[in-house]
Amino acid sequence: MASTWKMEAREQVLYVTASGSHENLQEAMSYLQAIVDAAIAGDCTKVLLDEQEMEYHLTLFDAFRMGSKVARYGGNSVRIALVLQPKYLRDGKFFETVASNRGLDILVTIRHSDALAYLK
Repeated sequence: MASTWKMEAREQVLYVTASGSHENLQEAMSYLQAIVDAAIAGDCTKVLLDEQEMEYHLTLFDAFRMGSKVARYGGNSVRIALVLQPKYLRDGKFFETVASNRGLDILVTIRHSDALAYLK
């Protein structure tokens, strides 16, 4: 099952809620590109990704490539908070480390409240 998502830009924050699954890196990168395009179109400097209903079928190397790519897209001009299911936190933290080591302001967490606090 492919992923589905809805996005809403309000007051320079892009709110994204996603469900389904990323079956491969290409699907995940298309999702990432849609987020980048929506953030630019909405003049958003913050992004809240609620992916608690997502399933991932990606490798650790895929997480590395995604972290590298998202850092190039966002640079230091955007702050991102990503909320995952607890079972994906280890890989999510790896993704966070890769992206933050390349200059992206990002937090990966399992708590929605932590994500909101990070974006304030």
